[in-house]
Amino acid sequence: MSAPRNVGTRIISLDMGQRRDPGRNHDTFLAGTDPFLSRAQLPFEALFLQHYDAIREMARLGTLGAGVVAVHAPTGALAGRVWVARRPDRPNAAIVGRHSRCDLVLPHGGLSLRHLALVVPKGPDGPPRFWLRELRTRGGLDSRLGQPIGGAFVEIAGLFRVGGYALFTFATGAPEHWPESATEAWAKLEGRNTPLRVVRIEDRARPQPRRERAASVSVIRGPIETSEAMLEPGATRACTLRIEAGARRLRLALDEAALGRGVLLGRYSRCDSAHVFADDDISRVHVLVVRVEDDIVAIDTASTNGVYTSPSDDDPTRVVRLSSGEVAHLGDGLGVVRLG
Repeated sequence: MSAPRNVGTRIISLDMGQRRDPGRNHDTFLAGTDPFLSRAQLPFEALFLQHYDAIREMARLGTLGAGVVAVHAPTGALAGRVWVARRPDRPNAAIVGRHSRCDLVLPHGGLSLRHLALVVPKGPDGPPRFWLRELRTRGGLDSRLGQPIGGAFVEIAGLFRVGGYALFTFATGAPEHWPESATEAWAKLEGRNTPLRVVRIEDRARPQPRRERAASVSVIRGPIETSEAMLEPGATRACTLRIEAGARRLRLALDEAALGRGVLLGRYSRCDSAHVFADDDISRVHVLVVRVEDDIVAIDTASTNGVYTSPSDDDPTRVVRLSSGEVAHLGDGLGVVRLG
């Protein structure tokens, strides 16, 4: 796995016997009823040292992208790994959750069906960085210090906890950051992830020269709540999101703050379009619309019936670039999302 020439755009390894099953649906998890969480969790350092070989193997990929190694914290078992490449034409993404259509399937452990999005910006080069975005779930996402956060902007590497799992996340394309010694690597990683700060959207979007890049984890807010104003009084409208499902229509005026946080679309109550998407073939959480640097994208959050750029497409796509004029078609022509 060390810098293969034709690595593709996605690597997935499920290490606890999970299965990715596109045809299967799942029941909603009820918080507080999962015996999977009843045991004490091992500290990050012990888990990192135990599984450093697996972490290092993926983290040293010479291709720009981002990866996640998940470890079951109560037992120390390696649960799974996922890596996505930085694409030259559009952002790329992977979904972590309990649903078998997720890229990284993590059974039980307090996770929602679609829990977390790993988002990698586009571009042929640039500093190793990526975003984690929690999909407004009950279980949430915690920093390594136990702070509940809505997401994080990560440069080089970051440590997080979700349910009963420790997540070791990292950007690839800079193998020099990952020495052979696990203890040396932990000393570097621990120093990068102690301070957490909230960063402004304009600061996140401003690229830094590679020589000035500081390895860091910065807290960001998660997708906007349905009860919040998507266009604050006095704010400038960045775009209008047009959503259609049969005869039902919805227009959402979004400012830059809302776009930076993201908007969830689906038929679940935590989505901003629940009253529009009534068909069961639309997933409970189907799409995340969010700005990724200079792109406004619709990210398929491991929906059962997929997202397509055209009704005639045979293969679904993970990311649709709405800002380039592309249209996201949900399921079998059941919904349409575009920019106005």
